[in-house]
Amino acid sequence: MRLAASNVGRVVRFRLEGVDLGMRLVHVVEDVATELNVESPVGRALRGARVGDSLTVRAPGGNVVVKVLEVN
Repeated sequence: MRLAASNVGRVVRFRLEGVDLGMRLVHVVEDVATELNVESPVGRALRGARVGDSLTVRAPGGNVVVKVLEVN
């Protein structure tokens, strides 16, 4: 697993359970509609992710697959 925080502050577009989302990775969430905490399960997975990565994330409701579409 990559531990780099290189995507913190960037907007990451990803597909989660068939839904495309775009969220900024942040340490402190001010807008839950557009920001994702880097310490959340999905946020931790996306910190060092690259376009094209498919990541299995252990979430409270069970494992989910996250596909990285774009990083800006």
